[in-house]
Amino acid sequence: MKYLLFLPLFFLAFFADSQVNNQQNGAQFFAQFTYQETLSEQQVAEFEDNLRQNPNILMVRVDRNTNGVLLVTHELSDFDEATVESWLSTSFEVIDCYREGLYRVDSVIAFNDNFCSIAE
Repeated sequence: MKYLLFLPLFFLAFFADSQVNNQQNGAQFFAQFTYQETLSEQQVAEFEDNLRQNPNILMVRVDRNTNGVLLVTHELSDFDEATVESWLSTSFEVIDCYREGLYRVDSVIAFNDNFCSIAE
């Protein structure tokens, strides 16, 4: 009988602790953007390498067929387009259309002909 009372209290305490940790650590974000069609393969490879080497980024996918980029961050307290631009570390303009969201909360959309109209 004691265990029946203890078990729900244990789960309640565990859940409360995990909620506090999630609020303290920040959130995971994602960014989707299309890159300029005028970029050379060398320029695309340059910004892709820069993103892959960034310790704040968990995952990067570059689709050369659609010119789309998807990245997922580690937990951060703040995230926006200016952050992504600084992570690209290039001397040339890269981003054409951009959108961001909370990872596992907001939907990721397809890189198709409507991406720019949906992203804005």
